Amino acid sequence: MNKDYKDALKKLEEVKKLKTDCLVRARQGEFWIKEHSPELNSVTRNLENTKRHLREIFEIRRLPWWIHVIVHTKMFFHHPIKYFTERPNYKKVMIESYWEFKRLKKEWEDDFDRTEEAIDRDYNIYHEGNKTAKKMESLIKQWEKKINLRKKYK
Repeated sequence: MNKDYKDALKKLEEVKKLKTDCLVRARQGEFWIKEHSPELNSVTRNLENTKRHLREIFEIRRLPWWIHVIVHTKMFFHHPIKYFTERPNYKKVMIESYWEFKRLKKEWEDDFDRTEEAIDRDYNIYHEGNKTAKKMESLIKQWEKKINLRKKYK
């Protein structure tokens, strides 16, 4: 067999290897998404809870003054230490938590989006590689037939 034929076989093997690598990467990406989905769900849930608490805090401000007196008195008698240590910083901590959860959610969603794009790209490369490999195999078979015919008539 001549050099061009051997080069074509090497190229075919490279295409098959690339195809397999893409399929493996795509599956790894799918497993990564499946493995890390609970973490994204947890961050999303925490963000929603923080939003709800902040909304409640800002809605409480609109209530009449006598309700505030009753609630503060009740809080003071149930947890006097917490009333003076945690209550003054509560709004600030909740707002910081909100922005932290929002940042984390954005990062996770960006990671998931990039992973999904990479998976789609790898599957497209796999399918294109599959078409290319089939076409190359058919061309190599035709080439082999022509080489065999030449040998036969020599």
